[in-house]
Amino acid sequence: MDGQNIRFDHLDINNGLSQNSAFCMDMDKNGYLWVGTLNGLNRYNGYSFEVFKPSLNKKGSLHGSLCVDLCADNQGNTWVVTRDGGLNKYDASRQEFVYYPDSLFKQLSSKYINSIQADNNNHIWLKANKGVLCFNPQDSTAAYLLQQHKIQDITLLPNGNIAAYGSFGIFEMLQNNDGTYTTVHRIHEAVNGIAFSNKNTVVLHPDRIAFYTDLQSPSDQHFLFADIKNHIPITVNPAICVDSTKIWIGGNDGLIQYEHTDNHIICHRHQYNAANPHSFRGYIVTKILKDSGGNLWIGTAKHGINFISKRNNAFKHFNWQQNHVTDQEIDLIRAICVSSQHEYWVGFDRRDLGIIHPDGRQTLITDYEDENGEKHPLRNVRAIFEDQTKNIWVAMLHGICIYNRKKTN
Repeated sequence: MDGQNIRFDHLDINNGLSQNSAFCMDMDKNGYLWVGTLNGLNRYNGYSFEVFKPSLNKKGSLHGSLCVDLCADNQGNTWVVTRDGGLNKYDASRQEFVYYPDSLFKQLSSKYINSIQADNNNHIWLKANKGVLCFNPQDSTAAYLLQQHKIQDITLLPNGNIAAYGSFGIFEMLQNNDGTYTTVHRIHEAVNGIAFSNKNTVVLHPDRIAFYTDLQSPSDQHFLFADIKNHIPITVNPAICVDSTKIWIGGNDGLIQYEHTDNHIICHRHQYNAANPHSFRGYIVTKILKDSGGNLWIGTAKHGINFISKRNNAFKHFNWQQNHVTDQEIDLIRAICVSSQHEYWVGFDRRDLGIIHPDGRQTLITDYEDENGEKHPLRNVRAIFEDQTKNIWVAMLHGICIYNRKKTN
C-alpha cells in the first residue's frame, strides 16, 4: 500500500452506526467488531450493525449509553465502561449484559475511569487519571496500583501482562504466586504511546520514535522527530497501531502514517479530499485497530469509522511472457482462477489457457483431447473453476473440458 494511494472505505450512521463519534473499538474472538459511541454500543458482523442501548424494561440490558472505552477478553466477552452507567460486561454465552456497580470499587468511581484492558488471566484493568485498578470478576475483588502516578494509558503486552505508561515511562504488572501484583519499572523515560509488531515494540517518546526488542534493554533503533521529513507533531496519548513496516498514529491532527524500512523512515498525512470518495474522513482519530485479517479500522470523533481493506489495497502484477499471439494482436483475459496449489490459471479471449506457477514459471496449454484422444484447440475460454478434488474445469463458448491432476501428473 502506497501512502498516497490507500483506499479508505467508510462506516457511519448511514450504515447503521448508532452515532458518528466512534470513541472506542475492539475485535472479539468471534470476529465481531465492537464500537462504542456517544450514544450506544454497536456490534458489527461485517454486514450490519446491532445497536445496544439501556432499556428499563429489558433484563440484562446495557447500563449507560455514552461509551468511554471497551475491550474484549479471551473468553469472547466484551467489557465496556459508560460515563453514565459504569462497568458492563456483555456475556457472549448468555447474550446479555452483566452490570458491576461502583460499590465493588471502593477506591475508584467509574466516572473517573477512562481506559479498560483485559489481561490473559481475564482480570479487568481500569485506568483513572491516577493509578490503575485490577478487578477479578471471579470473586469481585479489586486491587489499586500506582496510585501516586499520573497514568496516560494502559496496554496489553504481547506476553499477556498489562503495562501502564506516562511521563514516568512504562510499568509492567507482574502477578505473584499468591495472586497479588508487583509493578516493575521497564522504561524510565516519558512515553506517549506504545504498539507492537511481530518483531519489536514501537514506543513514542516526546522527541523520538524508538524500536525495542526487549523493554528491559535500551532501544535497538530510534529516529528523532526533528530529523523526519514532513514530520507532523503528535498529540499526547495518540491512537497507535503497527502494520508490518507501517506505523499508524492518530490524534487531534488526523491520521499520520510512518513507513519504516531498515535505517529509513518517512511520514505521510492522510486528509479528507472532497474529490476522492475513498479518501480519509475525519479530523480527530480516537482508535486504530488491526484485525486478524490484516485490515485496519480507524475510529474518529464525528466522522464514523474508516476501514482499510487489505484485499482492496494489495495488488499483484504479472506479465504474461508466453507469446501465444503476435505483437499486433491483443488477447484479452476472460477468466482467472487461483488454485489450491497457488497457481494462477488464466483464460484468454480467443485462444489458449495459461498457468502461472508459484515459482514464476509459466505454462501455455493450447489444446485438449476428446474422449477419442483427438486434439482440439482451446478457444474462447469464459470461466475457470477448481472442484473439491482439485480438478480444473474450463468453460469455453463451445463446451467444457477438465484438467485432471492425477491423470496429468
